[in-house]
Amino acid sequence: MKRMEARSLDRLLTAGFAVAAALYALLFWIFGRASSNALAATLLSAHALPMFLLQWRLCRVERRRWPRWAPLVLVAVIALIGALYLFGDLGGGWDALFGGLLLCWCAAPAAGICLGWMAGGGHTAKRIAGAGLLVMLAVYVGLKALGFPLWWTFVPLDVPALAVLAAGFWLFFKK
Repeated sequence: MKRMEARSLDRLLTAGFAVAAALYALLFWIFGRASSNALAATLLSAHALPMFLLQWRLCRVERRRWPRWAPLVLVAVIALIGALYLFGDLGGGWDALFGGLLLCWCAAPAAGICLGWMAGGGHTAKRIAGAGLLVMLAVYVGLKALGFPLWWTFVPLDVPALAVLAAGFWLFFKK
């Protein structure tokens, strides 16, 4: 009976990932034609959900352990490329802006991966992912503080950050 429940959850996570990724692509396409603010919100936050579902599903793979590391390695490589562009090692001038945008794009998948590890990983994985979420929270608060004296203002992009934080707390303290 437990095996059937596990297979059902695996199918649900796989289907949820496919639907969330398709929805992200659709939102990207729609908002890409509508306005730049909506596109920025979509690019910076909506892909945390598909990455969360994918990472949770990959953490449930029993026979092979290497697939669970694939999303993290992919996001780390993209972030490294973004950092190299940002600091001028791969280009110069306007390429730094591209690097900064790549780094901003990596924040939501990284948060989704942390949440996936917290949901599907073991005790140690949950602690490490929780530490990763705390680091992302510190960076977020630091970036908000750079907007001084209006650091307390609430903008629509704060909603996904608060949702990830709330989900992280819930998953961390869930038994």
